Amino acid sequence: MYAKFSNSELLSLLKTSEKLTLNSKLSLKEVLLQRNLQQQAEGLQHQIDADILEIKNFKFLHRLGFQIEWISNDSFQITRTTKAIWIDILAVVLGLGLLILGVNGLAPIIASFFGEDILDITTFSLATIKCVFGVLGFNMFYGGMNRLAQLSRLKLFVDNNIAILNKQDGFKLIEIKADKTAFQLLQEKENLILKLENETILKGSNKNMIQRLTILELFEKTK
Repeated sequence: MYAKFSNSELLSLLKTSEKLTLNSKLSLKEVLLQRNLQQQAEGLQHQIDADILEIKNFKFLHRLGFQIEWISNDSFQITRTTKAIWIDILAVVLGLGLLILGVNGLAPIIASFFGEDILDITTFSLATIKCVFGVLGFNMFYGGMNRLAQLSRLKLFVDNNIAILNKQDGFKLIEIKADKTAFQLLQEKENLILKLENETILKGSNKNMIQRLTILELFEKTK
């Protein structure tokens, strides 16, 4: 990633290294070591160690939309954050608005196929743009509704060897009680997914190092 950077460019980048992702910091450290800039690499390692410690303490779990509450050293509870729920609600409202806009744009296009009126280029372009926003709105609406339906009431409680998962399933709230050995860590396309039996608890991008390491650390805590 930084192999083509000059030494002065690398040192300049170090001044703002706190803004870099963990993956970028690791790549930068590797190049610094290759250039025999050990002192600078050691300074960057302190930031990397701090990031790893925060991952182990689940400081980044909120980026996945969840929060953890420690009850004891062996017991904890995971729930959806209030912020994530409000973001999902906003996605539903905004998505619905864009969807209505898309329908409004689609109507004259359909009418032009069955009527004698031919849309002028300006009207057709505007209607097309509305349809594009409508598709975006549908995706936002569907995604927000899906997350609200499945995750807003999710609660995972882990205590010693027992795990209890409460999760919305359609119009009813289901409860799954299982041994901790029922936890599964699966990779599906680009996502890393934590499950209890066949029920998904949370998932994150396998390409995002912080999300991946956070889920791996959480899986370790379930053992």
